[in-house]
Amino acid sequence: MSKLFACAALLVLWGVAVDSAAAHRREARCYARTKDWRAWVERSSNEGRRQLVVAGIVTTPTGLNRRYLKLGSVIGSKHPQQVIDLEIRAIADIATMAVETHEVRGRFAALPRYGSVVIRCNGENVGRVSPVDQRP
Repeated sequence: MSKLFACAALLVLWGVAVDSAAAHRREARCYARTKDWRAWVERSSNEGRRQLVVAGIVTTPTGLNRRYLKLGSVIGSKHPQQVIDLEIRAIADIATMAVETHEVRGRFAALPRYGSVVIRCNGENVGRVSPVDQRP
């Protein structure tokens, strides 16, 4: 009887672990809609350094979120693909029913050249810009 109880307990625990892993995967999806991604390289007016500027439109299904871009990894070297991470963080624990649309923009130190810029949200590709414009 104790072996049967132990097996049942293990199955229940395994089921909980599988369910929470599945729930985590569901939560990890990007719940924002995005569009109109643009990327260009320009010289900053203050220091004269080249900066990669990435901008796009982000719509979230609830208010009280902060949307921002974070520099990610670089893939490749001949025609580098720059990954930019779109992060959406709750400002408060309260969820509103207001759909909000905002432009999000980030400035980062530029590489000598780019093949493309890929925007990701929770590991999901939500945008790609190629070619990346070079502005004087």
